[in-house]
Order: sequence, then structure tokens, then C-alpha cells
Amino acid sequence: MDVPAPSKFPAHRTMQFISAPSSIDAAWDRSQHTLDELSRRMNSERLHPAITTVYVAGSIGRMEQLSNSDADVVVIVADDVDPGSPVAIAARDAVWQELVEIGLPRPKATGVFARVDTAARLRDPSTRGVIDEDMGAFGRRFQMLLDSQPIYATNTFLDLRSAVIDRYVSDRVATNSSEQWTYLLNDLIRYWRSLCVRTQWIESPGEWRLINTKLRHSRLMNYAGLLLLLGECSYQSDTVGWLKQRMRWTPLERVAAAFATYDDPSIDHITTAYDRFLAAMDNETTRVALIDSSNEKLETSEYLMLKQNSDAILRNLLGFVMRRTGDWSERFFECLIF
Repeated sequence: MDVPAPSKFPAHRTMQFISAPSSIDAAWDRSQHTLDELSRRMNSERLHPAITTVYVAGSIGRMEQLSNSDADVVVIVADDVDPGSPVAIAARDAVWQELVEIGLPRPKATGVFARVDTAARLRDPSTRGVIDEDMGAFGRRFQMLLDSQPIYATNTFLDLRSAVIDRYVSDRVATNSSEQWTYLLNDLIRYWRSLCVRTQWIESPGEWRLINTKLRHSRLMNYAGLLLLLGECSYQSDTVGWLKQRMRWTPLERVAAAFATYDDPSIDHITTAYDRFLAAMDNETTRVALIDSSNEKLETSEYLMLKQNSDAILRNLLGFVMRRTGDWSERFFECLIF
């Protein structure tokens, strides 16, 4: 089945390839409303002049905003502005104030979304292959490829994301369609395994249950969405152009598009399970039970229910990937496994 590339960001269109259950559908509508309001507020008259573009990642970027979602916003400033300077902080705070005015929580004070960045840092080729690259820059760069949508200066965002993808293009990928996105695939695996390792060593039982539940659902979908795109890239004649044209899908749409390409009905099992996850995360009673620090047992009944739910997603994703031997390049599987 031929699956056409999207021409619009999810904020400005309906969901593709998915017969959306209620929670997925409701989250999509809520996210569209929020993105519309944010885009309306983000204009040159209200924002700091040093800002060149602003994009949203996380649950809102994925079109999965729930009643308790925060706003994972990345602020990009001009290349001649030091990301840690008072100018950069003032630019970030101007954006954060707009979040507060529509009732969204600010991003956490520490972490990827607390710091401003520049386009020059995100596309900098000198950091390729640098293992101890600043993790904040790595995270902000990679979020562009996973689940982000612009809310200010769309064309600037598109140019930057295109440059970030080009940063991952080796000469062999650019000139030989049989070559794989080995560097991008390695960084995707690094991103995913870093999250897994971090989650494994969280000491607080309540925090561990919540973060692990998210890891096994939304973070897994981020990973799987880009992974399946790279698998589909493995037999395309124009791998670079093909990938860039399909970056406007959400992670769940990327997965569903791959399944639709092969008329694989098992996507329904994934969307049903994912809908249960969103419903649980939007349920205050379930969420409170997950993060209850007074319960020192790691695998509570609420957590085990959601773990079983994520197991169904994993089984269907794994089955789909295994069935692609003979469809996707053998070289892709070599790079993925070894």
C-alpha cells in the first residue's frame, strides 16, 4: 500500500492511519487547541527579539496532551547569543510567561527544556562522534526528530530540522541509496538505551513506577516511530528526501503508517493498548497510586496492569519488525542488531 507523506503538521490536520479510540482522539483535540493558542501567542511583538524559533515536544508535540501534561518547550535564540546569558534567560522567560498565562506548567527547572539553545549548536558537525557531548544539546536536537512541532517561526524550524537531519548524513548515505542511516540509528539506540538505564536505577518506588510506565509506552513509541521510518528508508531510492518528507507524522502515526504499508491489522492491538495507557495517565486515582511513595513495593497492581498493557505493544511491534525480513534491507538489520 502506498502511504503518502503528510503536508501539514498534526496541529493543523486530522489524525492519519488510525481509527482513534476515545482517549487518543480526545488528547489529539486537546493538543490542537493548545497548539493553536500557543501559536497565536508566539509572535514577534510579544517575544524577545533574540528568539529565532520555538518548538514543543513531549505530550503536546505528540498530540497526547492530558489534563496533567506540562509543556516541553524548546527556545532557540540567535547564534551570537550565549545560551546561558541573561539575554537567553530573558528570551526563555518570555516564552514561559505565555505558558503560564494559558494555564500550562512551566518546564522543570532542570533538564533538557530548561535551557535555551542555538541553531549553530544543534547542527554543529564538530560534535559528531563525540561521546561526552553536552547531553542537553543532544536531547534538544533529538527531540526535533522524535515528537516536535513549531509554535513560532515554522520555516526556521523546518530549516533547522532539515540541517539536523543533514548532520546525520554521511557521504555514503547521500550518494548511495543502499547505505543505511547508521549514525542516526546508533544515536537513536543511544537515546533509547540511555532512557532505559536511567529508569532502571531510579531509587524512589513511586517515581520508578511512573517513569517506567512512560518509558514502556510514550518513550517506546518515540523510539519505535523513528526506528520504523528508518527501516522503511532502507529500500527507498532517495533516503534523505523520503525521511524529511515524513517527519511531520507523530510517533504513533509513524508506527501506524508502517503497518498500513503492509496492510498489517495488528496496529489495532497497539492503538487499543496505547489508548488504555493515555486513559490511565489521565485518571487522577491511577496516577496517584502509581507515584505513591509510601508504597515501597515496586510492582503494584496499578503498575502491573500497565506493564501488561505495554507488553502487548512490545509483542506487536516486535512481531511487525521480524516480519520485515525480506522487505527491509538486510544491512539495516545488521546495523540494528550488531
